[in-house]
Amino acid sequence: MAAVEPANITSKQAVWSKKPVRETISVFGIKIAALVAGFLSISLLAKMVPQQDLGLYLLIFSLSGFFGICMQFGLGSATLKLVAEMVALGQKANTGQTIAAAFRNMLIGFGIFAILWLLGADGLVLDRLFSVDSTMFISAILLIWSGLFAAQKLISESLRGLHMTRAAVLFDGAGSALILAVGLLAMFALTQKIQLETALVLAVLAVVCMVVTGFYLLQKSTGFLSFGVKAQQYGMLVLAAPMFLTEIAIFMNNYADLWVIAAFLPAQEVASYGVVLRVAMLVMLPSIVVNAIIAPKIIHLNATGNLSSLNRLLGLSAMFAFVPTLFMVILLFLFGQLALEILFGTAYSKAFGVLMVLCAGRLINVFTGSCGLCLLLCGQAKKMMVSTVIFSAISLILALVLVNKYGAMGVASGFAIGMAGQNIIQYLMVKKLLKVSSVANIWLLIPQNFASRKIVQGAK
Repeated sequence: MAAVEPANITSKQAVWSKKPVRETISVFGIKIAALVAGFLSISLLAKMVPQQDLGLYLLIFSLSGFFGICMQFGLGSATLKLVAEMVALGQKANTGQTIAAAFRNMLIGFGIFAILWLLGADGLVLDRLFSVDSTMFISAILLIWSGLFAAQKLISESLRGLHMTRAAVLFDGAGSALILAVGLLAMFALTQKIQLETALVLAVLAVVCMVVTGFYLLQKSTGFLSFGVKAQQYGMLVLAAPMFLTEIAIFMNNYADLWVIAAFLPAQEVASYGVVLRVAMLVMLPSIVVNAIIAPKIIHLNATGNLSSLNRLLGLSAMFAFVPTLFMVILLFLFGQLALEILFGTAYSKAFGVLMVLCAGRLINVFTGSCGLCLLLCGQAKKMMVSTVIFSAISLILALVLVNKYGAMGVASGFAIGMAGQNIIQYLMVKKLLKVSSVANIWLLIPQNFASRKIVQGAK
């Protein structure tokens, strides 16, 4: 397809109209509120339950998310694509059929998983792999929570496809995080200590509230519950297959290190690692915000073939994300150990060194800019997926090799190296395939008419 000339893009077609900007700001607000709520929930739990119980809670949470992805077979991304295309073609009346097909496939996935779980898979995963003394309650709560995660993800992606962006963000975990934080605050005000079972029930009820509300919104918007079984139900699985693999790889990048800790180290180590992992995720907030802002601009500039502007956008956005991230890491280096002790307790402050290693990997991630996003949005999604899968495997192998000798520090180092390597390779791929550079570049602050020659040379 021929590139569209920049001159043909009218002001009315510009990416940054007032409505998208307002929507973007509100989405950022929701994401930040959800991040703070999640952080607050972990901080409260650290004070309300024993350390080993918090470790088990974090393990169950991560496993529920993983099994939820497995249950929906990547249908969230496929549903988003199909629904968005129908809306764009003026076929919104047909979106209910697609959403219904996705949920029926998810129910099949849940049924298969439930059968395997009841046949003994719970003992294999919890008892043998992670050495958890699983009870019937723990096994049941993990199964239910996984199904709810799968449903919540499908609801979120369906709403995103219907262009209900703010609602989509709320149903992508933000709403349940806020509800859980309020519930735990109420419990903390009533009693300083709670049982692990109580915390798990509160977390599940928070997701139940969002799933029930999400079903109501989708039914009101599309009437999806009234559609019967169609051939599309089976065709969606074919479309979802490659997306499924990518989702698995991305999730493992975020949580596989916690699983290695849970498999080889005591529950107290799981709790400490889970806490500092959450803290390390906070330093990624500037990058998350920047990526959400520039995503439509990347698509626009790539479609128009405006490489110099794309190069400038990527370099400046990476710098605007890197500077506050570097500042946050420096603050953590100076005061992180004290903050961990105040917010979570003395036992958690011992993981300060692990926190610094995790932050180092994320600092390199932010410095290399939006390279993965750029590959994904500029026609190189397959290469992005392959590199993500390869480096996920490398991170896991390094962690398994290092965990016995170096403990949590070895696991953190393995995943930090893998994350840094992945982003460096994806940066090089962007430079070679798209002829632009995504790393933070302070020199791009020089007025463009003085720096344009340097930018073009750097992109080659």
